[in-house]
Amino acid sequence: MRKPAFWILVAVLLTGLIYLRERHPGPGRADEIQAGLEIVTLPAGSIPDQARVVAVRIDPARWTLRVVDRHQGQADAGATADEVCPSPGAAINASFFDENRAPLGLLIIDGKQRRPRHPVSGWPGGGGLFVVRKGKPSILAHTAKVPAGAEYAMQCWPRLVIAGEIPEFKQRPSALRSAVGIDKAGRVLFVASTRYYTFEQWAALLRDQLGCVDALNMDGGPSTQLAVRGKKDIDVPGGWPVPVLLTAERKKK
Repeated sequence: MRKPAFWILVAVLLTGLIYLRERHPGPGRADEIQAGLEIVTLPAGSIPDQARVVAVRIDPARWTLRVVDRHQGQADAGATADEVCPSPGAAINASFFDENRAPLGLLIIDGKQRRPRHPVSGWPGGGGLFVVRKGKPSILAHTAKVPAGAEYAMQCWPRLVIAGEIPEFKQRPSALRSAVGIDKAGRVLFVASTRYYTFEQWAALLRDQLGCVDALNMDGGPSTQLAVRGKKDIDVPGGWPVPVLLTAERKKK
C-alpha cells in the first residue's frame, strides 16, 4: 500500500492543475467563418461575467488588410463598420479623431501619406503604427520609420502588448475597447468589447487569452464597433460613424 504522503502529494498536484486551468484557461475555440477568417470564443472563466468580447482572427495570406479613410478631408464625414465591411470579410474602427471627425495620427492609404504623425507622450509603451507592407502586417512604435513600400499605415495609442510584454499604463477609467493584434503565427486579430475594461485588463486578455505578441489599442467608447460577414454575420454596433477603419477582404484568386 502506498504511503498517505503519496496521495496527499497527488491531491495537491491535481488541485494545482485545476487552479491553473481555471485561472489561465488558455486560448478559446475558433469557429471558421470563411477559410482563414475565424471567430475566437473565449473560454468560460477567462473574462468577467457579461464582459462579451468579439475576436476575429485573420490569415493575411488569404485576406487583404486595408486601412479605409472615410473622412477624406470632409468635416464630420465617416462610416460605420457595418457600412464598410466586405462580404465576406471583417471591419473594425481604428484611429482617434478630433471634433471635426478628422483622423489623428499618421495615415497612409494606397501608399500615399494622407495625415502626419501625432505626438504621443506620457505612455511608457508609447503609441503605435499598424502597418501593412506587401500584404504583411506589423505593429511598430509610433516613432519608427515606416518601411518603404508600405501600402497602409494607421496610428493609435497606447501599445498594449510589445513583443509579448505588457507595459505600464496611465490610470484611466474602464471603457469599451477595441484593438488590433498580431499573434505568433502572424495572424491579425480584430477585437472589440461590449463591456468595460481597464487598459491593464484589456492588454492581459489580448496576450493571455488571444495569444497576441503585439497589440495596439484603438479608439474605444462609443467608437467601438466591429462587423463580420461570412457563414454567419456578427455585429458590435458603435455609437457613431468613425473616419478610419480597418478591413479584411478575401483575396482574389
